[in-house]
Amino acid sequence: MNHAVQPNRSWLVTGGSGFIGTNLIDNLVKNGKTVRNVDIARPQIDQHLPLWNELDINDKASLKRVMLETSPDVNVHLAAVANFDDALSKLMHVNVEGTKNVLDCALEINLGRLIIASTQYVNGPGKPYDDDLVHHPVNDYSKSKAEMETLVRRSEYERLDWVIIRPTNIWGPYHPRFPTQLWKYMKRGLYLHPMGPPIRRSYGYVGNIVKQIQILADALSARVRHRVFYVSDPPVDSAVILDAMSMSLRGKPVRRIPRWILRGLAHAGDIAKLAGARAPITSDRYERMTSEHSSRQEEIWNEFGYSEIPLDEAIGLTTAWLGHSYPHLYSARASAR
Repeated sequence: MNHAVQPNRSWLVTGGSGFIGTNLIDNLVKNGKTVRNVDIARPQIDQHLPLWNELDINDKASLKRVMLETSPDVNVHLAAVANFDDALSKLMHVNVEGTKNVLDCALEINLGRLIIASTQYVNGPGKPYDDDLVHHPVNDYSKSKAEMETLVRRSEYERLDWVIIRPTNIWGPYHPRFPTQLWKYMKRGLYLHPMGPPIRRSYGYVGNIVKQIQILADALSARVRHRVFYVSDPPVDSAVILDAMSMSLRGKPVRRIPRWILRGLAHAGDIAKLAGARAPITSDRYERMTSEHSSRQEEIWNEFGYSEIPLDEAIGLTTAWLGHSYPHLYSARASAR
């Protein structure tokens, strides 16, 4: 299916040192694209260092200068504070005010395509997601992203060729937390999955998300302009993904535990957190583990003929990266300890 005008050759990625950004830039470089990364953080891959401009998106003058210098065909805006525990003021400063700087600069340089990352959490879990103009945020992070989406739709940005993406629960190489949290517990047999009915959720292997972003970047404007797309793999019982990862890491599926016991552990975690200690599970985490959270990913699949990277291949690529990047946790020697 021919969906592209002309593949974009010049890319600017705001937030390119983050999880999705690192994978996106790596793929673009391997495919011969010209890429510039704007981020306050150092790239995770040394080969990306020459592509990096160290700056804050809240520094509008410097951001505009880089945009003028690069004159990109497309800007993928991924820069954000994505921590559920951060203060609302910090989330709004970066996720809303910083995005406003990106939008204003895009107008001033007459940018071609602007892809702006929101989140599926603007709706849910357990909330409807059929109306893109209605938000049901569940925490301060999703409130900031809902406010960001409202900003993008303001009349002064009408002439921009913007597209909003809502990533779901994305996983894969360069994830910022899973290697030292979820996957580490899984490797040691300490991750406990709730017994009971299937928990249907939307996950996305990061390699698939990169492919979907590239499809939206190259698509005809009439097909994507001012639309919202969930970037995701098909919704699935969370145990399917978790068991597959656990089998790759330790040769066994994840351990199951009755929900009432897990809920008790979560309450104990709440107390520990109040005391200033770290806890592997709290009530917030328990709610996310046990709540269904699907999305509307079929638009990209049906409209653009997209095909995903198979789960077993995605798992293999991720565990290989873990062994290389965290040998003290995931190597064969670490397994023997």
